[in-house]
Amino acid sequence: MVTILCVTHHGGYVNKFLTMWLWEPLGKLTYGVYLVHPIVIRAYYYQKVQLFHFNVFEQIMVFIAVTILSYTVATILHIVVELPFANLTKLIYPANRGEAMGMGTVPRSSEWWLISA
Repeated sequence: MVTILCVTHHGGYVNKFLTMWLWEPLGKLTYGVYLVHPIVIRAYYYQKVQLFHFNVFEQIMVFIAVTILSYTVATILHIVVELPFANLTKLIYPANRGEAMGMGTVPRSSEWWLISA
């Protein structure tokens, strides 16, 4: 329901909150964090040498630490791996291949009337 309201521009303050610039970098890193966080969690728990005693404060601190460390590692991987490959992909496959080959703009299939028979 929220999605439909936001897409049809009837979301009001919820739409303004969900379209803030703040969410864009976090959205780009989310998949990287998803891939990295099990490694971070295992690295933390495998280095412990004592038995576990459940403590709410300690679990909150571990959650915050794992979240921050996962986003940090995902940011480093984004800068070191994803951005160079994205630039390489842009060099190999230009945005508009027709202009890069000197053919002008290539009409979309929905613009069938522009294609000469």
